[in-house]
Amino acid sequence: MSEFVGRMQQGLRQNSTDVVLLALKLASGSVIGFTLALVVQEILAQPQQITLAFAFTFSITLAVFWRLTRSWSMSAVLVFDLIAVLTGLLLRLYVMIAPNA
Repeated sequence: MSEFVGRMQQGLRQNSTDVVLLALKLASGSVIGFTLALVVQEILAQPQQITLAFAFTFSITLAVFWRLTRSWSMSAVLVFDLIAVLTGLLLRLYVMIAPNA
């Protein structure tokens, strides 16, 4: 009986880790997809509503991110998120310091 309970605990631990990793990948891909979709919408000078270009860019970016990170572990995704946040902060700093042109 204790062997059954041990296997059950191991299965639940693995499933909960997989769900957290899935949610983390979905959140990371969504942020990147949303950012690129907003960039594309500004480049195309479309109104501030959700358009077909926005939805297409968001879904394609999320799918590509999902495909690229399918073999990544939780630590790899967290390192990627850290690098992405630091890059975003660096770009924000550049925009704030850049002279008005």
